Amino acid sequence: MIQPLIKSSAPLAVLAFAVALAGCDGADVSINGQEGVPLAEVEIAGPPPSELVLSSGDTVILTEGDVFALKVEGQDTDSLRFVRDSEVIGITRTDGWSGNQTATIRITMPPPSEVVIAGSGTVQAQSLASTAEISIGGSGTVTFASVAADKLDVNIGGSGTVKGAGTAKRLEINIGGSGDVELAGLKADRAEVTIGGAGDVAFASDGEVEANIAGSGDVTVAGSAKCTVNAFGSGTLTCASQSTATAAVPAAGAVPVAPTAPTTPIAPKPAE
Repeated sequence: MIQPLIKSSAPLAVLAFAVALAGCDGADVSINGQEGVPLAEVEIAGPPPSELVLSSGDTVILTEGDVFALKVEGQDTDSLRFVRDSEVIGITRTDGWSGNQTATIRITMPPPSEVVIAGSGTVQAQSLASTAEISIGGSGTVTFASVAADKLDVNIGGSGTVKGAGTAKRLEINIGGSGDVELAGLKADRAEVTIGGAGDVAFASDGEVEANIAGSGDVTVAGSAKCTVNAFGSGTLTCASQSTATAAVPAAGAVPVAPTAPTTPIAPKPAE
């Protein structure tokens, strides 16, 4: 029997609406219920955050460190707004920002446990926490150099891209669109992949891999993994231990549930 194809709870339309508002004139965007402040008003002292939220279309470069630091480079930086507390560092823009010029934000913090991009933008991380989640609700890109994770979750509700390397005891990937997860340099002990669209996934495993595909997405697994597929559409699961790809074949009397987009802490708030 084909299992439900997604575990997240936010409908795709809701996340798409939030992402659209994040770049629109006449709408304020709050992060974790907080309005952003200019760089000069950000509280630098205090415990470093563990989560990053990007809703400005800019580039964020993360450097590992126990003492929080924040630096902004580039043009049109006056419209940047930041939310900072003990849990999250969030980045957005003021109303009316045209998006013609982007900035580079350099942040020093411990390896993040959660990275969220609402819309476009890029996050470059050296590593991630041992239990980490990446969520992209749009065309953003997240890259990480290396990770040694107990559990890594990747959620894409759009055309976003995730790239990285390392190891993960458990890997869960959910794609609700045309996003790509390029983890050929990452080896997972156990993995579950859900694709509801045309997204493609690549990683390595010598353990157990299950793919749930509702669409034309393809999953490629290097190594000697034991692979199973539950699918409806033209998607495939290709394991290096098998001579040919396993085509998507629907189970009798069952149709996979279309995936929804990943949950995001960003909530649009109408301008007053």
